[in-house]
Amino acid sequence: MTEKEILQPKVSSVTHVPEARERTPYLAAFGVLVALTLVEIGVVRSGGIAHRAAVVALIGIAMAKAALIALFYMHLQARPPSRHRKRPGPRARLPGVRAGRHAPSRAGARGHDRGPVRGCRPGPLRDPGRRAMTAAPLPERGYGLPHDVSVDGFRVDELIHFTMAAITVIFVVVAAALIWSFVKHRSGPALYSHGTRGSIGVVVGAVALVLFGVDGNLFVHTLGDMHQYFWNFKRAEAAEGAVRIEINAHQWSWDARYPGADGRFGTPDDVITTDDIRVPVGVPVVVQLASTDVIHSMFLPNLRVKQDAVPGTITRLTFEAKVPGEYEIACAQHCGPNHYKMRAVLTVLAVDTFRNWLADAAEDARRAYDPEDKEAHWGWEWRRFEP
Repeated sequence: MTEKEILQPKVSSVTHVPEARERTPYLAAFGVLVALTLVEIGVVRSGGIAHRAAVVALIGIAMAKAALIALFYMHLQARPPSRHRKRPGPRARLPGVRAGRHAPSRAGARGHDRGPVRGCRPGPLRDPGRRAMTAAPLPERGYGLPHDVSVDGFRVDELIHFTMAAITVIFVVVAAALIWSFVKHRSGPALYSHGTRGSIGVVVGAVALVLFGVDGNLFVHTLGDMHQYFWNFKRAEAAEGAVRIEINAHQWSWDARYPGADGRFGTPDDVITTDDIRVPVGVPVVVQLASTDVIHSMFLPNLRVKQDAVPGTITRLTFEAKVPGEYEIACAQHCGPNHYKMRAVLTVLAVDTFRNWLADAAEDARRAYDPEDKEAHWGWEWRRFEP
């Protein structure tokens, strides 16, 4: 594969086609929900709601439906990656990848094109499996969260699952209280208790329970995880073999710069890629972000991290991938009419494969270095932030 082909990966059309065995649990769950709803309607329309037994039955049905929905959600989270069947479809170049002198670039808005990114582009990998790389990320699991491939991503998932469980419990309690109130006071005279000590105590107690039991728990655990793991750049940079990358976001691409063998940015052996970011597996990666035009947001859903790229400043993010593969990089901030083109591929490679690629690319960059090519010399001195 030539250098141009590596920089221009193809996208294949992939459509999820669930098998009959995959559809059976969902159809059964839907049937049970419909049956429970019909029973509820029958009880209400028959007038049996005035009996205490009917009230208990309605509350039980509501709780059963909530439990079924919660189990259905948990099944979606725990299921393995869905099977996919490839269907014939048109092939297209990954949006935003430059191809020759007719590809879009930052200079295109000024009436001329600066051509492909020059300087140190990635050389061919020694791993033959790299030839099969496509720009399409790994298939996801349908309605669940994106497949987590990061070391600390489970911490985000735990907070999401806790939130789901908490709001499910709150929903069941509120639904049961509404049904009980409707049945208990259905035929009697209206009773108003607004402003009494009892009603105020119930409201204050419920608000305090939700505020401190749910929101407070989320707030404390989020702050702890952010400072100890997701924002702990000092620990990440101090790790053995940590990878540093400078990424410049612009309409409509992601340019990445790696230091060469000298470990310094801004030297002839810097490796530059466009919409193709490669990192080793099991090694902390520290990224410094910048933008040359508008606010962009680098989002890696499979690694549970996202950070804005803001013009005039340097922002940071860190992650560590634990599963080799190809994953989507998306822009999560609307950045203009071609926002949809702000997509790239994050390739997680074996450590030795990554080192071989970086060494080969750095050597190619050193030989092709052109000191007069000012547009290829973007970048900055690696920032050392105060703790």
